[in-house]
Amino acid sequence: MEFRSASLAVIVLAEELSNDEMIGRSVVVLNSMDAYKEFDMRNRWAFPLYANIFYIFTSSERAFRFRNEAQEHCKHKKIGMLRTLITKPWSIDCQGKHVATSKALLSGLDKEPSEIESKLFGNA
Repeated sequence: MEFRSASLAVIVLAEELSNDEMIGRSVVVLNSMDAYKEFDMRNRWAFPLYANIFYIFTSSERAFRFRNEAQEHCKHKKIGMLRTLITKPWSIDCQGKHVATSKALLSGLDKEPSEIESKLFGNA
């Protein structure tokens, strides 16, 4: 048995959302994560529950603005007595075929952006 953190994946079609709406979505996800704690048998502070939020953009311009203006504000952490909940925002630029995430020491998804990028877009 491996001892790793549990992780949720949330997909948001974000092209038409404002930065404030995207930040708000990440807060809603954080506040909704308590229900998923029951699915993780470890339920310990040392093993946080992550929500990887994938913001999908069809235009590179909008993805660039999100990365520069809002992505870091979509990263949240709630520390409780027995469990830490963390949201980690990802930007997926479909036009530019690029994946980026906020800077973090730990990740609930043990993949690098370049690995996800190559699986999504191949060598195109």
